[in-house]
This record gives sequence, structure tokens and C-alpha cells, in this order.
Amino acid sequence: LIPCILGTFTIVFTVQQQVLSQQQHEIDRQNQRDAQRETAFNAYINDISNLLLNTNHTNKTNFFLYIRTKTLTVLRSLNPERKKYIILFLYESGLLQGTGLDLSGAELDNVELIGPYKLDGLYLPSTSWENALI
Repeated sequence: LIPCILGTFTIVFTVQQQVLSQQQHEIDRQNQRDAQRETAFNAYINDISNLLLNTNHTNKTNFFLYIRTKTLTVLRSLNPERKKYIILFLYESGLLQGTGLDLSGAELDNVELIGPYKLDGLYLPSTSWENALI
């Protein structure tokens, strides 16, 4: 009887350890993805900030094309919360008022732009806002 109880305990303990190990592995993967997203977000903000501050914008076409390319690329890798901050950054930088920066095709699904944000003149035609709150 005691060997059966010990055997059962060992099996249950082993299964619990495997479940805990799988859960920890998933948490580690999520943390790694979040760190990658944060790195991409920070690199984008730094790059565009430097471009805005340190570049002569005589060639507007190339200027906006570069920002469009960088923005669409980084948006694909970010979660909705960070996408919101990208849009706010671009808006506050004056790039999303009028027709200067074309972000058509941007996927802004699930982004929540509700709250204390005053976004007068926000211009984002042909963007995807599925399940977004604006």
C-alpha cells in the first residue's frame, strides 16, 4: 500500500512540476517578447526624434517616406498600447495633421485613443482601426 501511495505521489508531483515549468516557460517567452517590443519602441522614438531635431527637411518626400517606412515597420511588431504612444508621438510632433505623413495601410487595431488626448486635425486615412476606441 505504501509503495502505491509513494508512486502516486511521485506521479502527481512530476505532473505538477511539468505544468509549473510550462507556465514559467510561457511567462519567460512573454517577458522576452515584451522586452523586444520595448526595445523596438525606444529605438523608433530615438531615431525619429533625432531625425526631427537634426535634419534639414529640404527633401520632404524622402523625409516623409523614411518616417512612413520606419513607422509601418515598427507598428507591425508592437502591441496596441505602444502603437497608441507612437501615434501620440507623431501627432504631438506635428506629423499627423494635414497630408504630410501617409500612414495608409497601418494596422491600428485595438488601439485606445480615448482619454485626455486632444487630437484635433488627426489625419489617418486608409488605416485599420478594428476594435479600436477613438
